[in-house]
Amino acid sequence: MPDDPGPTSVILGKRAVAGSGGSDVDQFIGRVDLPNDADQYLDGTGAFSVPQDKDWDFDATNVWTGTGSGFPSGNVGIGVLGSATTAKLDVNGTAGSLFLTMGINVLSAASTAVSVGLQSFANGASSANYGARNEATASGASANFGTYGNACNATNNNYSIYGEGCSSSSTNYAGYFNGNVTVTGTFSNPSDENLKSNIQPISNAAAILDALNPVAYEFTQDISPLNLPEGNQYGLIAQQLGDVLPELVVQNVHPAKYDSLGNEISPSFEYLSVRYTDLIPILIAGYQQQNFTMDEQSGIIQDQLQQLGSQAEVIADLQTQVENLQQQMASMLTVVQAMQTKTNNCCNDGSTGSLPAPTGATDGVKLMQNVPNPFDTNTRIDFILPSDANAVLELSDAQGRPLRRLVDGQMNAGSQSIVLDGSSLAPGTYFYTVYANGEMITKKMVKR
Repeated sequence: MPDDPGPTSVILGKRAVAGSGGSDVDQFIGRVDLPNDADQYLDGTGAFSVPQDKDWDFDATNVWTGTGSGFPSGNVGIGVLGSATTAKLDVNGTAGSLFLTMGINVLSAASTAVSVGLQSFANGASSANYGARNEATASGASANFGTYGNACNATNNNYSIYGEGCSSSSTNYAGYFNGNVTVTGTFSNPSDENLKSNIQPISNAAAILDALNPVAYEFTQDISPLNLPEGNQYGLIAQQLGDVLPELVVQNVHPAKYDSLGNEISPSFEYLSVRYTDLIPILIAGYQQQNFTMDEQSGIIQDQLQQLGSQAEVIADLQTQVENLQQQMASMLTVVQAMQTKTNNCCNDGSTGSLPAPTGATDGVKLMQNVPNPFDTNTRIDFILPSDANAVLELSDAQGRPLRRLVDGQMNAGSQSIVLDGSSLAPGTYFYTVYANGEMITKKMVKR
């Protein structure tokens, strides 16, 4: 095998040829040693010269034609076109002759319109197309970059790496990463209203969340082509999520891996993944629905508390009324007992302790209605005693509680008249009672 070319050399290609013992060895197809003069080019005789047009252009029989411009399919060209330094390497073939169809087009950074560091195209292959597949595997290196992009200083837009997946096949990836991915800047998804149609609210978010089954798990590490994270993980099982939200489950294809000659090293295989970011709107809608339900329940609870408060006030008022009635009944009982005592004692003769028998014909004690009634300040009370008697005339309030005695002592038979000075009495209802000869008569009066 020839020595490796130096830094001013270009390898035109390698191919595997049969070696001794049936093993294959790599052999250089050719090598070009470039001179230091960038204006020289290799002519058809193998010598370097400086023509007006400095393109390499080979026809189908690998003979340099010197046509000057353009890069026909199947040819290799390096040189200068106009004022912009360009280089082009096109390797074209069919699926039967070449496994992959690739293209590299490097345009000068001096271009005022567009500068492309590396532009690759892959199409027409029967198994897989890779726009770019780069590996950096140098052992002992402090850093390996399979692909490194840096775009800056453009007036409008800068794209360090741009990937685009077409929609003509079932599996399309603008980018596929087998391993960890870190983004130090913002990561966003298209959400412009102008890009959307059939916009509907999520009305059953709470039911959807109730149907999900989040789990803790660990990834199986013996699936060698996949660089899955180790340790505890938290998420959903795609098959279970597919029963609830099938649109959030994605069928993925891990690509096969090939060597430099197109031989398959590891086959492709399929697996399921979950669009976790699409769960965020459902979580938000579920949170809002839960808050709405809680607000409704809180309102119902507040209404019930107000009703309970009103009922408590009614109960307290009824209890107060009952207590007042109990007090009135106790007062009335006290009055009745007092009246009974007075009746029993009002007419004792003081010596025998017994009531004297009525003398002469009489109709009993009579009590007249006070005059005037209602009254403002004073009112007159008249009563008739059929015989001499120990009499009591008493004024009580509306609850039957005694206020004052107007008469208390021995009185002669006949008509009696008492003037009540009611100037100190509050407006309201009052009762006046006469006790005499074992009788008790009560009437009502009203103070205005």
